[in-house]
Amino acid sequence: MKCYYCNSYNHKIKKCPYDNEIIKIMYSTEVPNFDKLTHRVIKKLAVLNNINIYQSKYKIINKLYQKYNHIITKQSLNNCLNNKCPICFESIDNYNSCTTSCNHTFHLSCLLQSKQNNCPICRKIIPHKQHSNNDCLYRDHRRATRDELFQEWFLLRFNQWL
Repeated sequence: MKCYYCNSYNHKIKKCPYDNEIIKIMYSTEVPNFDKLTHRVIKKLAVLNNINIYQSKYKIINKLYQKYNHIITKQSLNNCLNNKCPICFESIDNYNSCTTSCNHTFHLSCLLQSKQNNCPICRKIIPHKQHSNNDCLYRDHRRATRDELFQEWFLLRFNQWL
């Protein structure tokens, strides 16, 4: 069988020893433009990402974009696991933190300054009013609304604790 990447008859594309560092494209901070890559390079990337190469170029490109988004999301989650705020990338202390119900942790002040009502990572809505399954945890692990979080942030800002 012939390798689709280097045209050698000695191996298949899965075992091709050439340009395996091309996988670094998937970990770049800028979104790769897979549409501008050659079909040969797209197939190599697909093989390195365990994507079936026996489908149309556009289906492979779509799956590569999905895989790239999955990798980037995983890297953001790793920042959370490393106890760093995904908004400002600084260490999270015990008092200035908020964990959403989608299990993403931020500095409370960063989350409140974001001016949006959704999680910056997964876009899940953080409600303004009290519901049965609210989205942020207080220090005492009970659910809190965005208004309560603002009050907490205000108190933190002026070093006054409850």
